[in-house]
Amino acid sequence: MLGQVNPTPYDLYFPVFGIPVRVTPWFWLAGLFLGFRELQRGRVDLFFVWVGCLFFSILIH
Repeated sequence: MLGQVNPTPYDLYFPVFGIPVRVTPWFWLAGLFLGFRELQRGRVDLFFVWVGCLFFSILIH
């Protein structure tokens, strides 16, 4: 298992219903890697939809 990633100055911090949330740059890099196929097809719009869906699905999970 991976441990907790050390905080960086690029992390996003915000509360959701009083629960602190931290999003690291590694999350965005993983989203880029997983959605890269849409970028190769020239579908930038679908890429941003993909990253948004990924973010919200993990957030509500």
